[in-house]
Amino acid sequence: MPPRAAPLDIGIYVPFNLSISRGILEGVNRFRAEHPSLRAQIDDGAEPGPHSPRACAVIVFNAGDVSAKLRPGTRVVVNLSNRLGAGPNHSVLNDDVAVGRMAADHLIDRGFPRFGFVGFQNVHLSHLRYLGFRDRIRERLGSAAPEVPERDMADRSAVLRDLHLPCGVFTVNDQAAARVVDAALDLGLRIPEDLAVLGVDDDPLRCAMSRVELSSVRPDSLRQGYEAMALAHRLLADRRKPPEPILRLIAPLGVTTRRSTDTFAHPDPQVVSALRIVRDRIRELRGVDDLARACGLGVRTLERLFHETLQTTPREALNRARFDFARALLIQTRLSVSEIAHRSGYADVRTFIWQCKLRTGQTPATLRRDLVPH
Repeated sequence: MPPRAAPLDIGIYVPFNLSISRGILEGVNRFRAEHPSLRAQIDDGAEPGPHSPRACAVIVFNAGDVSAKLRPGTRVVVNLSNRLGAGPNHSVLNDDVAVGRMAADHLIDRGFPRFGFVGFQNVHLSHLRYLGFRDRIRERLGSAAPEVPERDMADRSAVLRDLHLPCGVFTVNDQAAARVVDAALDLGLRIPEDLAVLGVDDDPLRCAMSRVELSSVRPDSLRQGYEAMALAHRLLADRRKPPEPILRLIAPLGVTTRRSTDTFAHPDPQVVSALRIVRDRIRELRGVDDLARACGLGVRTLERLFHETLQTTPREALNRARFDFARALLIQTRLSVSEIAHRSGYADVRTFIWQCKLRTGQTPATLRRDLVPH
């Protein structure tokens, strides 16, 4: 009888057809490259099957109780799916509330006065994204915040019913965003002038294939895969069982702006003019004084305008736009961090690094590593 094969250290089960799968698997492989002695195997699927190889730890895409499906000897289970909630296992999940908050900031900053959300009923991550979206709108707009309806994608006839235009709509993922675009165009609505549509996952192919190219929140799938491997590895090395399941949340990387939200919808022409100047001239605007001069307004008038209409400050609008511009250079060019800081209008490279850490928790070099496929 042939000798029994030694178990894997970690078995990884990720459905290959998901938009986020490539990023997760890149993170898994990056960890494997840093730990060449680690015995690991990747399989296309959400969980182990009856003929899966034995493994001391498994990473699964299933928040439920998978204990009955595990081979003998499996001591650690790490879950990647937030579809039904974290469940009984250790989990490394996208921070879906932060995804919703980022979406709200993106649409508010484009001057939209009304908002909607389209997701899936009884899907946990969908509701978390809605809550983050709704609560951030309330934080930013205060007493002026409108009600934010939560629509179910399954009821296509009701998705756009009774929305007051212009409106910024956030959807649970890029697939739902493309369907909303179809429904809006079929009704004769203009995108993004009447209806701006923002998805999640930033799947380049899916975003490009939409009838209007989609803007999308980009989750840090690479870091999710890497941190899941790191957690499984650490728990295998530490024989003590944690008293409670460990939960790690991974913040999103940012919003990739494409045609579906590339507009300014505020009814005040001074606000629209100021927002366009921020977008188009961010490299030369060194501060609020420069922006006020470009708008033909006094600094106090500009600050009052931003506070009363956008519930933010000109300084924050400049900081956010400058970072978005620098982030695009990190993705699209091979420029050094110092050159990117200079071209983006930062006073010096230290300010850029500080802003990057503040907004993403990472240095520019680390962020570039996560953003750019290898």
